[in-house]
Amino acid sequence: MNDMSSSDINKTAWSDGTFTDLLADVADVFAHRVDEDGAGTLLQACLEVSGAVDGTVYLDDIIGRLQIAASTNLAAPPSPVVTKTLVSMRAESTTDGDTTVHAFPLRSRGHTVGVVELRTPSGRMIDTASTNAVQSLADVAAATIEHLRTLEQTARLVGQLQNALERRVVVEQAKGVLAERLGVDCHAAFRQIRDTARREQKPITEVATSVVAGRNNGARQT
Repeated sequence: MNDMSSSDINKTAWSDGTFTDLLADVADVFAHRVDEDGAGTLLQACLEVSGAVDGTVYLDDIIGRLQIAASTNLAAPPSPVVTKTLVSMRAESTTDGDTTVHAFPLRSRGHTVGVVELRTPSGRMIDTASTNAVQSLADVAAATIEHLRTLEQTARLVGQLQNALERRVVVEQAKGVLAERLGVDCHAAFRQIRDTARREQKPITEVATSVVAGRNNGARQT
């Protein structure tokens, strides 16, 4: 017979170092961005070590909904076991007609960032060694995705803080310019900027920038 069990596939992968390479590949594809290519690499790696015939990778979006990131069979609807896995944060399986569905959580820091769903012929379970291998791949992917998302969130926060600082600097400069030009204190100068912004329906920063640039329409004494 030419058919190999999932256990045989798993042993072959470990014996020739392929599993280690798969772990590295999964970590690498998610190192810079989370996209379809990375999800496809993860799915193929899970299929390889499990011997499953079909599968889907679901990743959560920015509002916590699962979206298909990669799939070998888009016609197959998501199994209820996927939702169960999200709650339990452990591998779950169920029989659905002539198919057994296995779901593995992409878990990191006490929550899930997605689920790997694998399908095998009914009654054919994925053995313990292969189950552990798939979960290892899922955990590596989840940790890498979570790390990348943290970096992206940090970068956005730094950018927001930098923009806020730059806006603050411009406003302070404009207050100084107006205070000197009009012979008023900084509080009165800021009121001039604020009143002009309201009157012209412009952001305060835009008015302040005009003042600093020396444009006459930046702020006018009322």
